[in-house]
Amino acid sequence: MCSSCIFDLAFGDPTVRPDIEAGIAAVREALDNTPTMLEQGNVGAGTGATVGKLMGPATCMKAGLGTAAVALGPVKVGAVVSVNACGNVVDPLTGEWVAGMRASADSDQIVDMELAAFAAAGSMQMPLDRTNTTISCIVTNVGLTKAQATKVSQMAADAYAHAIRPTHTTNDGDTIYTLASGKLGAQASAAVPLDLLGMLAVRALQTAIVNGAKNAKTSHGIPGAAK
Repeated sequence: MCSSCIFDLAFGDPTVRPDIEAGIAAVREALDNTPTMLEQGNVGAGTGATVGKLMGPATCMKAGLGTAAVALGPVKVGAVVSVNACGNVVDPLTGEWVAGMRASADSDQIVDMELAAFAAAGSMQMPLDRTNTTISCIVTNVGLTKAQATKVSQMAADAYAHAIRPTHTTNDGDTIYTLASGKLGAQASAAVPLDLLGMLAVRALQTAIVNGAKNAKTSHGIPGAAK
């Protein structure tokens, strides 16, 4: 067994957190009432997620839970992510900022965090260290060995670099899990190139990251792209 959690105690009330009953209810809801579309934004692990925290919580923006799925013939790959990064979220298809560090606490202008970091140089210091965690899960109908699933996760990590700038900093704890159902069947799964599956995982995950930021609503005074 393995597990991960995001650090969101600096957002809202840190004493409010899910308990075992909430976990049981969530599992029952997922198994008994499977929706046609998963909720995104300020839900689940994305409830307290934020991005753009180089200069602290006063100028950050809300992010949240994001999902996306792609298919190539019979091959299906889905991604779900809790976007709780130090960096800004950018749409890799348009180059436009989606959410991130703002010019000031009362501004809607998103600042290029990398340029801000270059300008700050030696004086740059995160107010809260190691408090960012972007956690993702890749799911596919292809059958994979543990080694192959690890490779898919490694390739999928490129999605972070595509959609989060900067990413993989010392203030980020990033994790990607890959789950393979094998429903495609052993013979069909063996015919799918692993690199192709990894590329599909990147595409799904980078879209999910953008969706997690686009669907986040303003909460506890922290503005979200979805208002």
